[in-house]
Amino acid sequence: MASPNGRKHSETLDVLDATEGREYLTGSDLLLRLPAIQKRLDDRAGLHTRGYVSGYPGSPLSGLDSLLRREKSRLSEVGVEFEPGINEELAATAVWGTQNLNLGGNHSDLDGVFGMWYGKGPGVERSADALRTASYFGTSQYGGALALAGDDHEARSTVTAQQSETLFVHMGMPVLSPATLQEMLTYGLFGWALSRYSKMWVGMICLNDLADSAGSVDLGALPTITPPGGDGAPGAQLGRTAIDIEYDIKRWRMPAVQKFAEVNELDRVTVEGGPHRRVGIVVAGKPYLDVLDALDELGVTEQRALELGVTVYKLGLVWPIAEKGALDFMSGLDEVIVVEPKYPVIEDQLNRLANRLDRDARPLIVGKTDEQGARLVPEISGLNSGIVTEVLGKRLRRFGLETGKTIASGVGQLLSLTPVQGGLVRAAGFCSGCPHSTSTRVPEGSFNFGGTGCHAMATFAEMEGRETDMLPQMGGEGAMWIGMSRFSSESHAFQNVGDGTYSHSASLAIRAAIAADVNITFKVLLNGFISMTGGQAIPGQLSAIEVAEQVLAEGAKKVVVVTESPRRVRRRGRFPRGVEIRHRKKFMQTEQELSTVSGVTVLIYDQECAAELRRHRKRGAADDPDKRTYINPEVCEGCGDCNHLSNCISVEPLETPLGRKRKIDQSTCNKDFSCVDGYCPSFVTVYGATPRKRTIDGASLDALPAAPEPTGFPSNREAYNVVIGGIGGGGVLTIGALLGRAAHTEGKFVSVLNETGMAQKNGGVQSHVRITSMSDAELSPRIGPASADLVIGGDIVLASSKDLLGLYDSDRTKAIVNEEVKPTVAFAENPNLNLDSGYMVSALREATAGNVEFVDANGLAVALLGDEIYSNIILLGYVAQQGKLPVRVSSLEEAIEFNGISVRKNLQALHIGRLLAAGNPAVERLLDELDRAGTVGSGDAPVDVDLEDVIVDRVARLTNYQNREYAERYLSLVNRVRSSDIGDDLQLTRAVAVYFYKLMAYKDEYEVGRLYTDPEFRRGLEEEFEGDFRIKANLAPQLFNTRDSYSGRFRKWEIPFWAAAPVFRGLAAMRHVRGTKLDLFGATAHRRAERARVGEYEQLIDKLIGDITEENYGIAVEIASLPEQIRGFDSVKDLSAQDADRRLRELRTEFDASETSSVA
Repeated sequence: MASPNGRKHSETLDVLDATEGREYLTGSDLLLRLPAIQKRLDDRAGLHTRGYVSGYPGSPLSGLDSLLRREKSRLSEVGVEFEPGINEELAATAVWGTQNLNLGGNHSDLDGVFGMWYGKGPGVERSADALRTASYFGTSQYGGALALAGDDHEARSTVTAQQSETLFVHMGMPVLSPATLQEMLTYGLFGWALSRYSKMWVGMICLNDLADSAGSVDLGALPTITPPGGDGAPGAQLGRTAIDIEYDIKRWRMPAVQKFAEVNELDRVTVEGGPHRRVGIVVAGKPYLDVLDALDELGVTEQRALELGVTVYKLGLVWPIAEKGALDFMSGLDEVIVVEPKYPVIEDQLNRLANRLDRDARPLIVGKTDEQGARLVPEISGLNSGIVTEVLGKRLRRFGLETGKTIASGVGQLLSLTPVQGGLVRAAGFCSGCPHSTSTRVPEGSFNFGGTGCHAMATFAEMEGRETDMLPQMGGEGAMWIGMSRFSSESHAFQNVGDGTYSHSASLAIRAAIAADVNITFKVLLNGFISMTGGQAIPGQLSAIEVAEQVLAEGAKKVVVVTESPRRVRRRGRFPRGVEIRHRKKFMQTEQELSTVSGVTVLIYDQECAAELRRHRKRGAADDPDKRTYINPEVCEGCGDCNHLSNCISVEPLETPLGRKRKIDQSTCNKDFSCVDGYCPSFVTVYGATPRKRTIDGASLDALPAAPEPTGFPSNREAYNVVIGGIGGGGVLTIGALLGRAAHTEGKFVSVLNETGMAQKNGGVQSHVRITSMSDAELSPRIGPASADLVIGGDIVLASSKDLLGLYDSDRTKAIVNEEVKPTVAFAENPNLNLDSGYMVSALREATAGNVEFVDANGLAVALLGDEIYSNIILLGYVAQQGKLPVRVSSLEEAIEFNGISVRKNLQALHIGRLLAAGNPAVERLLDELDRAGTVGSGDAPVDVDLEDVIVDRVARLTNYQNREYAERYLSLVNRVRSSDIGDDLQLTRAVAVYFYKLMAYKDEYEVGRLYTDPEFRRGLEEEFEGDFRIKANLAPQLFNTRDSYSGRFRKWEIPFWAAAPVFRGLAAMRHVRGTKLDLFGATAHRRAERARVGEYEQLIDKLIGDITEENYGIAVEIASLPEQIRGFDSVKDLSAQDADRRLRELRTEFDASETSSVA
């Protein structure tokens, strides 16, 4: 990648048009360089040309878009102009324009301009008219146009699974399909040469497995391009009829493609079948590498291929196939196996061509089906080496192939695995502090459409209060409702529109809705970036003022701006008359109001993307509030209201002796502070604090002892396969990049595939790294089923997921796994989500035959480095020290320095991991200390406490809560139950001991005051933070306060602790008047209900123990445990109590029925 850091190792990396040297590049890096290299080659050929690039970001080409924007000025210096497109169609049209210089009335002194367009699969579909028409009218003699299609066969980052070959065929564009990064360079240059010769646009498939990969590329291994002779087909012309142009295409251009492909040998035989050829395999693109892996897995060596008569024909030009080469290859074979994903583009062409062969020379052609019509090569999803191995093994057995190995079916094995998590899945979700966590909320009963962008995750996952039913294609936002509204029982709909989509095309959809006069509210979500594809700036981006002016001019009936900072928005300028600016706390009210307005209304939600804001803060490009959030665990009820309101992944579970509470993950918190709106007095805002860092035996991290040199590096002449799996945004891809760079430094072949897509948004992310000492190896970038040698599990949930378990081989795979269970996005809606790691640990031990280790990398990273982001580097250091990596530690350190990001801390993290693996006693003591302090493994269930200890603890707590008499009331009921408990393990007694206390110790104003004056509160703060900080309490007092008219909740205020502390002390001192006539707060309906529950529970339990039997014992335990469901404060607690009451009625009916049955 072009970077100043590159000069430390290779000046070539800073030369975009370098044509020599072997460098470690990503697919995006290579495509960035492609037009610069073409310009240099034109200069050498004496051509006066320039390059022009335009397109629109989308996985897997979003990285290319980001690099093009970053390197725009440097590209211009070498003769390549870049202009990001408003959308794909207009970008394609702009590239088309470059082929029409010196036609008509325009003139240029250039010999030509070569163009490059890029877009993801849906962008190819959107641009079909522009691309087809542009290719139809032709290219210039020294110009040429290359269209890059970012395909995603598995729909990992697209709404639909994509295959662009069929689209290019429809457009009449030749299609190239590279298999490797080296071929991406080769075919890109071939593409322009072919376009210039044939006068047609040329499509090149950039599959995600290639575009998202990285590896060593020889920039000096450029293709020798041989022009077939002459100027080729006629170029772009004006004044010709459509039929004349069609004649040129069929008569001149397509034959020119054939001639070029044959002269330049774009297709080649890569595995010779010897003099007795019998079976031919035809393949193109990345599946070619799967075929090589499959043959290796099946034991078909070069010699064995000669014996079996197996030959492989690799296509570079997928359509139209070079006819002569294909006919020569097929002639005389018994069978041709076509290995291609999805639609049979190659197979159909070969079947048509085979009709030209004599009957006795015509082979059987199989592909999507065999000769009996049975399915063979899958049409669904993508291909991998496991699938291809199964296909080839099945067919080659007919020709004498024997293998003692069980052939793993890539599809069958992966799909047959049951998730071990029992519903705990590392799915993608909104980032911490994401504006969409608020902006996608809708009033209950609303009908809501999604759209393209991060906010679409509300469509793909069930999010309570954010129900989003369906989404259209990009640019169709609102148009579905135009058709539906005439026939639907709903009178109004909401439609989410990202600001990138608004600029791309959705503004036209708003115009259409206004023209159709339908009742719809467009929520235009302004976050300032195309966040889903890499955080690019939006071409043609409009401010809130400009959007408001535009939609009002179109005819919108009402426009309201909602934001987390009205002051910030107002400072931008004057809004049109009638446009209100409201705080996001009024968001739901605003939606409700707009839904009653007839016609089209627009709600503009203005808040910067949290992920990009975090990056800007780190770079000093945005203000970083000197403010953090802390939850007082003693006050927290664990109700999850803060999770529900904020939908924030940084609000995590905290297991305590009193049950599950909440805490803030300071490492991931993006300081949105919407969690503070949770209806709960446990939130404290802390100013002037930083997360506390620990030391190892008092020594600074730079003064740690050296680790011994690791030994026993694995031999890797054959590919050594490393899978890194973790949570998106947690540094997983960095580990892959470091391993790739280290292997490249040592002169080894390396392939790194980053599997992200939407997963980068807190979902599961994988990096597949394949390293071999054979520098000329050709390996599929994706590690196949049961092929992993080492798994570095940065997240235990992902490491034990069905996707990764399919890569394990119990005889081969070793694993190192981060032991903490981080909550999944489902935790926001399910406060009782099971986060126990036991079943995950069991699954991993089974998958590796016990060859797995669990490390508290998160705890060490936070304690020593202040951020969980370094946990994966600690794991890397751990396996490096154990000699489980085929690269040297010094090469990893060099890679960290080359990366140039947080170098000092990353080197420290690597060293900490090495010391831990080496058994350094100081590091182990720190781990023990953290474990005792309860700062690690927060997702694990608390250890069972002896019943007697529970009772003693609760008696002491209730004495402090009120007085000894109050505690005796508790103890009396517990003893009555214990004397009547017929259970062997006293489950009923334990339930009463735990939950009667919970009802008795309800958190009123006195108790909240007492808990805030308890020294434990301050100790907890100082354990987590350091510095001379000050704090504020966030409270919603019921006296001298008003309820919000929409939510019914008391308004919440941030109160300096110096002002709140005297009140807390006074309340704590007054706790003895609780329940008396002097109780200022006890007269409210809420407090009366809390006191009543205590007596009702006593009566209920006394009734149960009098009627208990072996048959109804389990029901009795469940009834006694119902207070677990009663959580929260004020209305939140009231609602949970109603749910508990409903369940109590059901259980009482069951209990009484069992009692009657027992008597009968």
